[in-house]
Amino acid sequence: MIKQLSNYIVLIDTIFRQKIKIPLRGMIFLSLIIPTSITVLFLAWALLQKEQIAVKQLATEFNSQTGDYVTNDLDNYLEVPSLIHKINQDLMKLGWLDSNDLIKIKDLFFQQIKQFNVGQINFGSTKGDFVGVKRAKDNSLITNLKTESSSENLTEISKNNEYNYQTESWYRDVIKTGKPVWNKVDNSEYSSESGAILASYPVYDQNNSLIGVLAVELPISEIDKLLQTVSIAQSNVIYLIEKSGIVVASNSNQSWDNSSKKLIQEIANKLLETKEDYYDVKNIKNLELKVTDKQYFVKLIPSKNQDNWLIVVAVPSSGFAPEINNKIKITIFLCLLVMGLAIYLAMLISNWITKPIYKLLKTLQNNLTNEEDLSSASKIVWFKEIEDLVQSFNQINERLKKKSREGDRFFDISLDLLVIVGTDGYFKKLNSSWSRILGYTTEELLEVPYIEFVHPEDKDTTLTEVQKITDGAKAIKFQNRYRTKDGSYRWLAWNSVPFLTENLIYAVVRDITDEKETLESILHNQAKLIEVEKTAGIGSWEYDLTTSQLICSEEVYKILGIQQKSTFVTMEDYLKLVDSDDLPAIRKAIDLAINQGQSDRLDLRILCPDGKQKYISITGKPIFNDKGKVIKLFATVLNITERKQIEAALQESQEIFSQLAENIDSVFWVHDPQNSQIFYISPSYEKIWGYRRDDLYKSPHSFLDAIYPEDRPKVVEALANSTEVEEKQEYRIMLPNGEIRWILTRSFPIKDPAGKVYKIARIAQDISEDKLIDKKLQLIQERLQLALETSGDGLWDWNITTDECYYSFRWLEMLGYDPDDIPQDINSWKMLIHPEDKVWVMDALNLHLEDSSFIYALDYRLQTKAGEWKWIAVYGKVVVRDEIGKPVRMIGTHKDISDRKAAELTLKQQLELEKLVANISTSFINLNPNEINSSIQLALKQLCDLIGADRSYMF
Repeated sequence: MIKQLSNYIVLIDTIFRQKIKIPLRGMIFLSLIIPTSITVLFLAWALLQKEQIAVKQLATEFNSQTGDYVTNDLDNYLEVPSLIHKINQDLMKLGWLDSNDLIKIKDLFFQQIKQFNVGQINFGSTKGDFVGVKRAKDNSLITNLKTESSSENLTEISKNNEYNYQTESWYRDVIKTGKPVWNKVDNSEYSSESGAILASYPVYDQNNSLIGVLAVELPISEIDKLLQTVSIAQSNVIYLIEKSGIVVASNSNQSWDNSSKKLIQEIANKLLETKEDYYDVKNIKNLELKVTDKQYFVKLIPSKNQDNWLIVVAVPSSGFAPEINNKIKITIFLCLLVMGLAIYLAMLISNWITKPIYKLLKTLQNNLTNEEDLSSASKIVWFKEIEDLVQSFNQINERLKKKSREGDRFFDISLDLLVIVGTDGYFKKLNSSWSRILGYTTEELLEVPYIEFVHPEDKDTTLTEVQKITDGAKAIKFQNRYRTKDGSYRWLAWNSVPFLTENLIYAVVRDITDEKETLESILHNQAKLIEVEKTAGIGSWEYDLTTSQLICSEEVYKILGIQQKSTFVTMEDYLKLVDSDDLPAIRKAIDLAINQGQSDRLDLRILCPDGKQKYISITGKPIFNDKGKVIKLFATVLNITERKQIEAALQESQEIFSQLAENIDSVFWVHDPQNSQIFYISPSYEKIWGYRRDDLYKSPHSFLDAIYPEDRPKVVEALANSTEVEEKQEYRIMLPNGEIRWILTRSFPIKDPAGKVYKIARIAQDISEDKLIDKKLQLIQERLQLALETSGDGLWDWNITTDECYYSFRWLEMLGYDPDDIPQDINSWKMLIHPEDKVWVMDALNLHLEDSSFIYALDYRLQTKAGEWKWIAVYGKVVVRDEIGKPVRMIGTHKDISDRKAAELTLKQQLELEKLVANISTSFINLNPNEINSSIQLALKQLCDLIGADRSYMF
């Protein structure tokens, strides 16, 4: 084993030298020198960066200090014209100075130009008078004067009447705007300098009227001197420029050279990089730029008194270079010294470390065998770590032997079937589990090709899988059947890995026969569950939070009305079917189930792909792992669309009931007979009874007080019986005004599921008019019956909806038929019509059914029982139509007119009789109480349907 380790070390060393070709000594040298070099270089770079930052900070502070000096001095100097104007303006407003007294003004200007360091002071009046005092180049003072009003006492003053100051901008601009104006003067005849700036101010008299303009000239040379006085260092540059880029003044004694122009141009280019120019500089700006290979730190300061001026303070980095360059040289020298020392030490250390290692490696290569240890090798080295390494090799050798013994033991006692298979088709090594599972001895399994034990149906797939393995693929959970010694077969699952260099296949095999049987049982139970779901109409789904997979049962797809798939893609696909109004509720329920483990039930609306809306009820439950964390959601889905429709219909019926109860003329009320309590009474009670409903709520039997005394006993008796059976009672009531009304009351007991009466519903109808009509109808019926008996006519009554038709006895007798000969329907009549008359008779009938204004009165032939044809006169009319105008009921008479032509008088009398019968029949029809109060009867029918009462009395 030790020899194997030695060979392994030699192999590693050989590969290292052949592939990488870097000796261990070189690797150690590089591992020592590279970190040191990186550290030294980083420190040098950091020091240089620090020096650069120091230069920048020093330059910024220098520019800030210089800028403050320039700003303060320049502001003070530019305030001089304003001060001179204020002094002269105050003198004029106080009356101490007259604008017409040019001599006095001249004297005042002489004093002020001496007191203030200015180049010229001018005053031009609106009358045409001008006086000015300027400083010549030799520092003498010159007076210029022009007057339009007087020339007295001016002989001692130099006159120049040719100068027209009113055309000058300093005068013209102030007169135009009435505000102070700054102007630049370039070598003007009346300027004291070749370059100057002129500040002009309006002058007012005591009446605040404009009388002229005062102008004060500031020489540019004085600004140059000012900039020179504030220069701290010789290398710094100070400019005063206009925002157009023109230089106004500078601290340089030299002429305006190319380097200055380049500096100003580079500043403009730097501003353009930020999409700005000089006019955009409103605040102080710091810039860094290069001009003719020199780095400058520049500060731009807007002037407070002159909006068009910028103060430029620039200092080159070379001004601070000498001291910094010395420091850089020292830093570079020290870094190089440290690098050289590090290289020398790295070479010594790498050689010192690797020398004993190479000795040990040589000893391993020459002296050690399988049975020897490395204890003698530790004598050739002086490192404790290498001695520990030798001991570790000995320990590893022992452990490898132990692991080999443990591996053999594990191979033998493993419950799984462990096997080494040769690519030649034979087993090479088997553990004892093969004999235990298949019943063969190890020798029996090794001497026969393994394919002989495979089930005939699995041989082809087994050989295909073996070919894949020999090509280098792995087999995972490959299944086939192996024959046992008793002739039965066991299912085996193979996990195989090839070792092609040894022509071997290592495999771990598991007996899965019991698992297969269990799976078949599960599939069988699952099929039963699916059948149960189909029978009960309940589906289910399972949502895996780890994989986000949603698995739905077949019934869920059926409920949702979508094509069956194995799974939805995500829960979001499922939620897309949910109505948008219900979506927040189900998202909240899912969130509570995941985060708090709550179970819930929800009724939701879904929109199926076919556009239909369904109601489903979802009952969800979270599934936890062994740590109490929700890993899945399980839910059952029930289609409750039909239930929701029933609930909606019930709600609609209740609303209809409420509307009917509130609006019908009949009185409807419900009360508890056990507790004598009224639950509800409709508003029509007050109209029919003439008493307040509140009184009846307070005293449920107070309605009996209004019943006519003679009818009260039978009503009380009927009320007592209504607790068991339905009861109908007619009686009279007396209103508070003494009026007597007939009332029809129907009582309907309402029972609970146990069959016990717990409520009674009553409907009371005012039938006073019906009673009156009944009397009239009775008289009409008597007359009609007498007329029919006298005339001998037959009667027919046709229910158009059901095609049932009533034929009176006289109608049948007239044609010789008995009641049982002809069915009571309309087709029996149609079959008796003469073929020549049938078409036009049916056309006339259909025309009357569509429009009752076309009278249905015909003479046509019908066949008798004896086969003969009789002439029959028929008159009919639609007496009932539904709410959309469709005919429902038609009634008519039937008369034999065969002897009609026998006698004129008889014909005339018969026609009159037919007319009389028709009129009486029409009156009878129109006065039918079921038609007069049809709306009330319809309402009563619906109310009785609602409470389940018997409605046979209505028909």
